[in-house]
Amino acid sequence: MAEQLKVHKGKNIFLGLSAGADSWFLLFLLKNLDIPFTPLSLNFEKRVYCEWDKIQHYSKHSNTSIKSTYVSKNQMVMAFYAFTNALKIPIYNLHPVSKWILAERAQIMGADLVITGDGADQWFEAVEQCDLFPITQAAFNFHNVPLVTPFATKQLWQYPQGKQIVREYVISHLGEFDSSKTVVLYPDDDFYPLTCLQKSHLVLHEMATSP
Repeated sequence: MAEQLKVHKGKNIFLGLSAGADSWFLLFLLKNLDIPFTPLSLNFEKRVYCEWDKIQHYSKHSNTSIKSTYVSKNQMVMAFYAFTNALKIPIYNLHPVSKWILAERAQIMGADLVITGDGADQWFEAVEQCDLFPITQAAFNFHNVPLVTPFATKQLWQYPQGKQIVREYVISHLGEFDSSKTVVLYPDDDFYPLTCLQKSHLVLHEMATSP
């Protein structure tokens, strides 16, 4: 994984930073490899959706400067429409839409590439199929932003204790890590006049802050 990241040194690297251990693992690895990068987090109007308080807490605890970009409820809904109109792909939660926004904002900010923790859950659970991964890739392709996913490699599968490895590495830098997940209704039911079909796409999002 380290060698995969080193080849990008010198580029304008952005790291998609959430409250998940996978993205914080990558943050500390990039720091240890002395690779310059910009941590970019989406700060949603409904803060619990992205667990913004956790991100802020970890950033202060690790003395990490984070670039954040605000996403209003209306912008989230508009991104949903833009995503479905452009890619024509059915979705069952808002994870791909947040990745669409991440790719869009990173492109505007001039990123040469974006590194994310996509693929970590498959390693942790030893599950080969991931229906969200190609959708995420499509979102970045649409915005012409290369997506780098260090966890999405079978080479890691020789280490079956992936979740423990990542968690212990993050804790060694933070001294703590909260792996609890949050179920969020977003947007609120009374926010926007959505059809039943649209609500089926937008209602439930289970935060993927694994492990």
